[in-house]
Amino acid sequence: MTIEYPVEQKVPKAFPKKKGLPPNIEWPVATVEQVIQKTLKEAAEAKEDPFIFDKPIKRVAVIGAGAAGLPTAKSLKEHGIEVRIFERMDSVGGIWLYSEETDEKPRIPCDTYRTRQKPLSEEEKIVEATPEERLKKLKHAPPSACYPDLHNNTAAPLMMNYEDFPWPEGTSWYLPYHEIQNYFKNYANHFGLYDHMELSTSVEYVQQNDKNDKNDEHLWTLTLRKAEYINDRTMIRYKTWTESFDAVAVASGAYNDPFLPNFSNLSEYNVKYPERIIHSKQYRHYQDYIGKNVLIVGGNISAIEIAQRLDGIADNVYMSMRGPFVSISKILNLARSGLSDNIIRKPNIRAFSDVQGQVNGSITFEDDTIVNNIDCVIFCTGYVNDLGFLGPLRAYGTSVEEAEEQETQGPLVITNGMRPINTYRDIFVIRDPTLAFVGTPGHLTSVQFFYYQAQAVARVWAGLACLPSRPKMRHFLKTNMYPFPPFDMNLLGCILSSQQFVTWLNEHAKQQDEKKNVNILKGVDPSLVELWDELKEQYKKRTTEILAKRSTIVPTKSNGHKL
Repeated sequence: MTIEYPVEQKVPKAFPKKKGLPPNIEWPVATVEQVIQKTLKEAAEAKEDPFIFDKPIKRVAVIGAGAAGLPTAKSLKEHGIEVRIFERMDSVGGIWLYSEETDEKPRIPCDTYRTRQKPLSEEEKIVEATPEERLKKLKHAPPSACYPDLHNNTAAPLMMNYEDFPWPEGTSWYLPYHEIQNYFKNYANHFGLYDHMELSTSVEYVQQNDKNDKNDEHLWTLTLRKAEYINDRTMIRYKTWTESFDAVAVASGAYNDPFLPNFSNLSEYNVKYPERIIHSKQYRHYQDYIGKNVLIVGGNISAIEIAQRLDGIADNVYMSMRGPFVSISKILNLARSGLSDNIIRKPNIRAFSDVQGQVNGSITFEDDTIVNNIDCVIFCTGYVNDLGFLGPLRAYGTSVEEAEEQETQGPLVITNGMRPINTYRDIFVIRDPTLAFVGTPGHLTSVQFFYYQAQAVARVWAGLACLPSRPKMRHFLKTNMYPFPPFDMNLLGCILSSQQFVTWLNEHAKQQDEKKNVNILKGVDPSLVELWDELKEQYKKRTTEILAKRSTIVPTKSNGHKL
């Protein structure tokens, strides 16, 4: 089966060239009480002037079975909605699902992304698992960025727990990837989600049906494609089919489509030295870098953690980043403080060539320094949230104003390359709230926040909470300001972000018939903010302990390297 994407869309320039916030910005931080009072007012306005759905929502598709998709499916099921979950990997857990295989290297330059224009035809076939077919299978479900010594960087019992499924008492704050994935597997098993799930199944195309067509019982039709190994992995079975739904919850995550900035002469450098360039999504084993000179491009969490793992392993580790080393983000400063003096800091890259523009292996930086002996360049430059399965329903834009221009015609979803921007509370598409996004808010957040987003989706679609009218949703989009710095993460931000949803949903739940027995949400305990200093200290210890264990982590493939 050949999949073609005949149309390509440019990623907006504002995304790949996005600069950080100015270092002197002061973002106002609200109190819990201020958030409660503001949200109560908004909840009352929504009740007075609600958005009215055209028909009841009884059947919902959830795209993704990771940290956002699982609580979404559970919440829908809890509130009486039929749910189907589609996950392209062969297990749950999203980015915490490890595979020895790695994703393909991104295209260079990767400033365009492909958009499907029509659904696949329905068919079923079984083929021999030749190398060519195995590559197709890999493209069907590209492996995540998980590597063998990956640990969580937000405290599991405090920031990675769902309200309805706490970690066991005494759980360590920082855990290896497989324990995090087991949490999600246990969650899915505990709430019976596997019975509603299609694993190894990608959503290839999402089609919005004509609301006026009486022959279409549902508002949405999804084209689905399952690809799975059979007969001891000697054969691959493909199946393509369609299913229809009243609503769609997209919870596919933001870390699927690697992004590489288009530096000067990068394309030529890649042609001449193709084996030197990878994206952090392809990184697996620190042992593969013994004795090498490595340039890490980027200065955020993935760059920091890979640099730490290569420190003392590679001959030299260079780190190139935009902007100053000291950031406005306190959580980023905490992470960067764990970098040793062995890491050679470099400014942003000017060109993958020498000063004369000759592509000869030299890399020139913005301070006019040159490095000539790089064996590997690891781009830790993030991802584009492509949403290609939305086809012509999706387009790129960079501002709320652009999104508003599309309000009555044109693509339904406007994404800035990281997340949809024409949504109410970062979830519901204002033009058609039967399409929702969970797990891609406009601020840094933790896993526990996805639970409250999921509850909002389920309760609104089940008629247990109200959205405001479209005009009020548009007004909120243009005027709302996060009650905490969206570029930072701490326990207070987790408390305030969840409190907005808890207040709204609980207020509307109180107004329901007692027979409906809607649970009252607890939210994040405000007293946890007192643990922030301890959390910072534990984070530093966590890094030291992980690095100390490097020699005990045995990869399944080490290319013969020994420490």
